[in-house]
Amino acid sequence: METKTKARAIAFALLVALAPFLGAKEFIRDGAGILTQVQKDALSAKLESISLTFPTDVFIVTAKSFSEYGYDTEDAAEKALRVIPFDDRRGCLLLFIAVKDRTYDLDVIGHGQELFSHSACNRLEQSFLSDFSSDDWNTGLLDFTECASTILMNHDAEACAEKKKQIAIMFAIALIVSIIISFALYRKEMKKLDNVALAHDADRYASGSLALSRSRDTYTHSTTRTIHHNENSSSGGGSRSHSHHSGHF
Repeated sequence: METKTKARAIAFALLVALAPFLGAKEFIRDGAGILTQVQKDALSAKLESISLTFPTDVFIVTAKSFSEYGYDTEDAAEKALRVIPFDDRRGCLLLFIAVKDRTYDLDVIGHGQELFSHSACNRLEQSFLSDFSSDDWNTGLLDFTECASTILMNHDAEACAEKKKQIAIMFAIALIVSIIISFALYRKEMKKLDNVALAHDADRYASGSLALSRSRDTYTHSTTRTIHHNENSSSGGGSRSHSHHSGHF
């Protein structure tokens, strides 16, 4: 598990370096103009690498006021989905910031809800609130992006551990079932042998009409029974919905 997590971290670092050359969707819509172009490019590269490494996307939308999009911050976050390249199959995490209103909303959508739990969103909020309070937008957004990446990496490691645990449980169940079946078959065969009277000569097992002048027991082969147990697994997906975490800074 640790090896896989390290591999993810290395791949993430490489994708951050390569993201500016890959060219893809726009992950930041800075309507409030709080970032320089250099800062925006650096953040976009990190968000691009998250998209390429994990099965969901993270977006950032800023506005001077939530009224540019909706009647409150949560409504504005949902309507901001219209201006970002949101993929309904992947879901996403959207951080919407209304700079003059001093409000924000974390909108977790669809499949993103399986990856960003309520406690994970609390961690995300703590990563940027102090920076936003002092108008240090770039640091706050960098911390937010790093925190999101860490949460996704940890979720991947936990999912891997859970899958191994499930496989071990299934193997144990299959082994126990095999032992029970084998023991039942053994008892059944033993009962058959108990119903046969023991005799040292072959003619004792024949009817009275058969006269044997000579008898001999010859073993020509043995029979082996093998029982195979197949394991099946299945997976499912999530549904489209919104989960909001809003506040002031």
